[in-house]
Amino acid sequence: MPYTLEVCVDSTASALAAQRGGADRLELCADLIVGGTTPSLALVRQVKETTGLPVRALLRPRFGDFCYDRWELAQMKESAAALVAAGADGIVTGVLTPDGALDAEALRPIYEAAREAAGDDVDIIMENHSYPDALGAVQLAKLAEKYNIMAFEEPNTPTTQTVEYIAKYSSVPIANGQRLYSRWK
Repeated sequence: MPYTLEVCVDSTASALAAQRGGADRLELCADLIVGGTTPSLALVRQVKETTGLPVRALLRPRFGDFCYDRWELAQMKESAAALVAAGADGIVTGVLTPDGALDAEALRPIYEAAREAAGDDVDIIMENHSYPDALGAVQLAKLAEKYNIMAFEEPNTPTTQTVEYIAKYSSVPIANGQRLYSRWK
């Protein structure tokens, strides 16, 4: 079965180590020790130039929860376009409501900004890490289809049944495994 090895990195040194280890693609962050935040534009450019690998940049203005206020959302919209302009091949992001559901309305302007900056040449990954139920994940994926989302990361607690259900009713590809294969477990 073919696969793509994507490695989360937060420095040029860790990006080069990932490349030596066989990484096909990088998810670039800052501050991985706190779960990752948006990398600097200089780091995006440097990692792209140094490794030549596809780079997806995490779009997360701060550590902590994923519930953002209007100022943080405005920063995320501006940062999405700036990351793409700096060379990011994709954006990985997610925004939650206070009850833990993915906030599609808050994500809409962020996705639009990334698309406007790069057209269809940029991958947008909708990051979720376990939406509460499969039906809700399908509804959210359907809303996101018009933004040509490359993948829905962890749309639900991964089981064969829920993944098959979500895949059956949505055209957005599913990316699972982080919860199953992680150094944190």
